[in-house]
Amino acid sequence: MSKEPDNDSQSKKIQKDHELPNAKVVRKRILSWAWVAPLFAVLLAAFLVYRSLPAKGVQITIRTSDGSGIDANSTLIRYRGVRIGIVSDVTRDKDLDHVLIKAKLDKSASHVARAKTQFWIVRPDISFSSVKGLETIISGPYITVQPGSGEPKFEFEALPSGPLAEKPNAGLRIQLTAKRLGAVKMGSPVLYRGVSIGEVYDYRLAENSTFVKLFLYIKEPYKRLVRENSVFWDASGFDVSVSLLGMKINTESIKGIFTGAVGMATPDTPGAQVKDGATFELQEKQNGEWVKWAPKIEIPTDKEGKVNNRKAPPKEKVTIQGSVQN
Repeated sequence: MSKEPDNDSQSKKIQKDHELPNAKVVRKRILSWAWVAPLFAVLLAAFLVYRSLPAKGVQITIRTSDGSGIDANSTLIRYRGVRIGIVSDVTRDKDLDHVLIKAKLDKSASHVARAKTQFWIVRPDISFSSVKGLETIISGPYITVQPGSGEPKFEFEALPSGPLAEKPNAGLRIQLTAKRLGAVKMGSPVLYRGVSIGEVYDYRLAENSTFVKLFLYIKEPYKRLVRENSVFWDASGFDVSVSLLGMKINTESIKGIFTGAVGMATPDTPGAQVKDGATFELQEKQNGEWVKWAPKIEIPTDKEGKVNNRKAPPKEKVTIQGSVQN
């Protein structure tokens, strides 16, 4: 008998015994559960930082000549009594002439940073003519704003005082020229027979520095009083004359002495009404003849018959007549 089949089976058995087992592929986890919590914390922190960046709003710089009472991280920017930002830093400029107030506007007020927006500092102002900023006596000064339009802007020049609250197309704006400023200041009243009909809202040296320009605002009901031949004078002082009959003191009014008021009178025969930009010369003192002028000039009332918040006969006009003695 042949033994070849036995040899074949034996060789196959040996070959089978030496065969390698099939390899099993096992995917190794790239990220261990031990890294999940730290990675989640990092992602959460990055998200919170991203969310906080827009909340900071925009950074602006306000330039002013007086930074007294303005403190970093304390002084607020308010609009109609509501906070819209806060001062972040207060420094001097390179020339040491002005104060630079850096502030952050809240995200909700970032649109306020526009070319025609106006900022000014509110401080207590107590005088015989008015009381302003009384709340700042306790809380300290704050910055307020009148939003405007235009291109985005981030550097501003602070106004010396608040702009006129009246509508731009209401009232009358005129100029006075004077040799010197004297006691007149911003906010000084314009008096007609002792009644405040307007105020001084700005002043500056003329371009050639030889005289002073004063800018007056006359309230809407009283702009008809200002005519081409009207006169204006410094009503903040008084004259003392001594004679055999005694001493005589000529004064406009107690109000004028303490507030730097500007007096005004119009002749019995009024000239034509003036328009915005009309210019008059500010006289140093009152002329005795002016107190005798008594023009009849009608002042229109509103629908309720009121002038200067005082009741007048309805559907009638108030006529001013008599002496202009203050």
